Amino acid sequence: MVPLITISEGIRAVGEGRNELVNQVHFTGQIKKTKEAWEHVGGYISQAYDENEIEIVYLHGDGAPWIKQGIDELPNCVYVIDSFHFEKHLKQATAGFRHQNYRMRIRQAIFEKDRDKALDLVNEMLTHSKERKQARRVLKFRSYLVNNWEGIVRRYTEDIIGSCTEALISHVYSERLSRNPMGWSEEGLNKMAELRVYIWNGCVVTAEDFKRAKQEKERSILKGYAQERMRHAMGNCLDWSIFEKEQYNIHTNSPTQILIRSLSQTRSLAV
Repeated sequence: MVPLITISEGIRAVGEGRNELVNQVHFTGQIKKTKEAWEHVGGYISQAYDENEIEIVYLHGDGAPWIKQGIDELPNCVYVIDSFHFEKHLKQATAGFRHQNYRMRIRQAIFEKDRDKALDLVNEMLTHSKERKQARRVLKFRSYLVNNWEGIVRRYTEDIIGSCTEALISHVYSERLSRNPMGWSEEGLNKMAELRVYIWNGCVVTAEDFKRAKQEKERSILKGYAQERMRHAMGNCLDWSIFEKEQYNIHTNSPTQILIRSLSQTRSLAV
């Protein structure tokens, strides 16, 4: 799993039923070094914005522990559950209880900010579970509910814009990394993720980047970030400039070539 972190200043309408993120900037990091990725995000925010003017940062996520690490690195940050993933967990847990209407009753408990009521409903589902598989789904949902309760309540009771996590993953990563069947080493996946984020941040990769260092154009606040990301992404890449050099023409009448031809003729006669 390659992390993707996107910062924006909200959304704006760009057409009927279509929105886009305002001033979006993407970040990635090593698969096993997500804390380092959050440090990069925190460093960018401290340079791009006046932190004293930031009222609140909403950190949207699906409940994964690595995402919650960002709370410690971002100023005035609160966690908000991604409603797509929560609804997915809720649907899986209540799938076997069609007539008890647990799904709507649990949502109502969330709107009322009544954690005990929500847990009582989940425990009731667990009591009525007829199969072990069904009971495991309910137990998993109960843990999910307990571990993310504040983020869930915040998403459903406060006026907070939704997230577009799946769409961002699709555009930035999946189009290149997984939409068509592909195999990646961990190192190769990390480097390709770096390049995808680099491009989506408005930067351009050319053949010159692989041949020798070039002074990059000014990119305001993103210049330092872009240079750092490119160094990481291009680390240990092969130099393909050998194929662009002048072709070497072998002299057909050199002593070496005459010897090779004579040996070839002798071998054919022997056969």
